[in-house]
Amino acid sequence: MFGYSSGILYGFIGFISGFLGVMLHLLGDLMTYQKFKPLWPFDQREIAYGFFESKSDTANKGFLALGIVGFMGYAIISSGAI
Repeated sequence: MFGYSSGILYGFIGFISGFLGVMLHLLGDLMTYQKFKPLWPFDQREIAYGFFESKSDTANKGFLALGIVGFMGYAIISSGAI
């Protein structure tokens, strides 16, 4: 029906990946001790759950590993290998 249906699909996958990346980054920021306003300008509350420090090597390396796995999954799916 559409001449570029695969391009639209890849664009949708890319958009969802980018959106999830931003949301997961905000979630990671929420887990630190540093308070911030994740819903600014709609809500002025500052939130922090305080599970670890933002400079924690263990937490940062863990999130980096999850990001790499997520990107590799996106790359494999978008290349048509799966």
